[in-house]
Amino acid sequence: MLQSMKPTIHSHALKNGARLVTIQRPNALTSMVAIEFTAGSRFELAPEAGLSHFLEHMVFQGCGPYSTPVEVSEAAERMGSTLDACTSRDTTRFDQRITPRAIKDSAKLICEMLTLPKFAAMETERAIILEEALDEFTEDGRRVDPDTRTRLAQ
Repeated sequence: MLQSMKPTIHSHALKNGARLVTIQRPNALTSMVAIEFTAGSRFELAPEAGLSHFLEHMVFQGCGPYSTPVEVSEAAERMGSTLDACTSRDTTRFDQRITPRAIKDSAKLICEMLTLPKFAAMETERAIILEEALDEFTEDGRRVDPDTRTRLAQ
């Protein structure tokens, strides 16, 4: 019985150089679709600082058949879940945890976001990102973000 619950992992190189990894988990009640890029602050020159994080935000502003952020969110919510994303020093990731029956719809939505973005509401997202940056500091200006503090100590 326990042997049948062991995950099966497959990895396949796509024609465009991307790697597709699938992990099949028998009897799983949830699934996840995730796309991760090697894109983050480590790879940005000074004039590009923050671009990866900004683009991560912008793809939620509408895409392909979904003209607004609300429509993108509603499409994800119809699958029973919300979309998530994060940008780190090394990677940018988009993901959604869904039921196994929604895998294809989730993959389609995320791909539409990444290949057909509307790039609307740029100033709104700029303000949100600037506000997020302030979360790294206390009111008196001390840096408290553990990731940044760890990198600065090296």
